[in-house]
Amino acid sequence: AAWPSRLADAARAWLGTMYEATFGRFNRGYNRALGYFLKRRIDLAFIMLLILTATFFAFDKIGFAVQQEKDMASFHLSFRFPSRFSFDERTEYFKKVEKTLNQRKEYYELDGFIVFYSTWFGQLEGWFSRDRKGTVPAREVAERIYKELPKIPGLKINYQQFGEQEERQDEKKQYYIRLSGQDPEQLDKLADDLKPLFRNIPGVIALKERDDETPNELTLIVDRDRASSIGVNPTTLAGTVGYALRGSTLPRFNSDGRQIPVRIRYSEEDRAELADLNNFLVPTEDGRFSTIGSLTRPAMLNSPRYISRTDKRVSYTFGLELESGKEKETRKAIEVVKRNIDLPEGITFSEVHRRFDMEEIFNGVFALVLAIVFIYLLMAFLFESVMMPLSIVLTIPLAAIGSVWIHLIAGKEMDFLGIIGCVLLVGVVVNNGIVLIDYANRLRQSGMERTQALLKAAEHRFRPIAITALTTIIGMIPLTLSAASEMGMSYKSFGLTLIGGMASGTLLTLLVVPVFYTLFDDAQLAVRNTLASVFRPQAKPATAK
Repeated sequence: AAWPSRLADAARAWLGTMYEATFGRFNRGYNRALGYFLKRRIDLAFIMLLILTATFFAFDKIGFAVQQEKDMASFHLSFRFPSRFSFDERTEYFKKVEKTLNQRKEYYELDGFIVFYSTWFGQLEGWFSRDRKGTVPAREVAERIYKELPKIPGLKINYQQFGEQEERQDEKKQYYIRLSGQDPEQLDKLADDLKPLFRNIPGVIALKERDDETPNELTLIVDRDRASSIGVNPTTLAGTVGYALRGSTLPRFNSDGRQIPVRIRYSEEDRAELADLNNFLVPTEDGRFSTIGSLTRPAMLNSPRYISRTDKRVSYTFGLELESGKEKETRKAIEVVKRNIDLPEGITFSEVHRRFDMEEIFNGVFALVLAIVFIYLLMAFLFESVMMPLSIVLTIPLAAIGSVWIHLIAGKEMDFLGIIGCVLLVGVVVNNGIVLIDYANRLRQSGMERTQALLKAAEHRFRPIAITALTTIIGMIPLTLSAASEMGMSYKSFGLTLIGGMASGTLLTLLVVPVFYTLFDDAQLAVRNTLASVFRPQAKPATAK
């Protein structure tokens, strides 16, 4: 029994020696720095102002992205063939596509690809290797492959990021144009005329459209003048055509307690050809009959693939993929082209709702401010002070310093998961300040002088504060270093936000919070003495202890 006990004592002694050589030494250095800045509080305030100013300009450089470019897991190309192409011709074309991709698979670092097509459209999806070195930027792979694919007159190839919805807009690398009007067919025709104009703007590398081809439909166009002259109601004519093609449902037939559905239709041979349909009779108002063929003419028309309405107006939206590094200039060029286009009467360019537009950003900021207010009110209630919690609330911008600079150093843009990490930091980083100030208040209540209470609180609460921060930081490292998921979901910005925010928030809390605690404590005493001199002139002013 003595041997395991001696081994445990030796392990504890070794761990204690290691702690004193690392965190213990760090703690003592921090305590000396705190004692120095408690005597030079304005100097620390000025240093923090400079750091926050530099952080503000650094934040403008890191930017925001819906998805990290380097973490894109796949790309998507859609093919729209002219209606004259047979299925065998499409099959032959995609065999050539597969041959081209197999030859360039290693160059583009593709893990695999898949081709599928039907009578209306075709699609090509490719997946990048997880260990790709980035020989070709991910966003440019689809454009380069497009240039290498065999060309056929009338074939349209469009680029679309995998899993992307039509109006989901990246702030930097994509630009969406929306036409708004009353007639969907007019919008479709105008959009087809404008697409080549925008596609040829320098800096635009591809069009982004839906991948389903507009289907062709057989339409019977009614000769309204002739129908009106002989007294045929267009509604009756449409009902006759529908009855001829689909038949009609009759009441159910009851037999021995069973209900049998009954439907009456023309036989297949009587409705198989357009000539058969033209011979169907349509009654007129005076009791005579006319034929469908004498009142209509057949035509093949493109039916709308979908109808989108915004503010009770029909809209048509298509997107442009912008070249990396030239987004700002390209956007300006697109705006100039839009201003110089003379649109038909009733049609306008309307604003596209972005995934993160100014209103949503304002709502997010408002929610963040509201959360800070609630945290402040809770601490004011628990500390029974209005001024003291302000020193703890200052830990929130301290966390923002690390979140911004770690993104800049890592060369990563902040994405929507990074924003979620910022919201989480608001509730986490204030814990360090609460632990520190609560212990300092208890020491002061026991009679200890303010400066000594803060120094002792920083020394004794260093270990729990460091443990809390390190467990969060170490837990985020595997998530930050992990590869993107199959759908391109990356947690790097989320992990970087928490790692940088907890690191800066913890390192600066032990300096900034005690110093600003003394400033707000002095301000509180000054307010109290002022009120005392006004309402009780004979009262003796209080002093900080």
